Amino acid sequence: MKLDSLQQWRPLLWLALFLALAPGAAELLRCVDTAAWREEAALIPEFYERFGDRLPAELWAQHAALLERLRADAQDDDEAAPRPIALSA
Repeated sequence: MKLDSLQQWRPLLWLALFLALAPGAAELLRCVDTAAWREEAALIPEFYERFGDRLPAELWAQHAALLERLRADAQDDDEAAPRPIALSA
């Protein structure tokens, strides 16, 4: 594979940066402030409603799934500090 532009190199540069991080830094990058996300998630329905029936139902389903994950995290957490979350649902 010939890499002759920065755009082509970018994924490899990110991988190199990730591998060069100090111990624990990768975990810190995965930390999410769930309290802030709950505040943001509360704003999504107002935006979605602007689109009416044209908004794909899958977006509403994803929003519901996000709320469920945030609720589950709140039950497991004392919300003292952001903590790592799973990268996939």
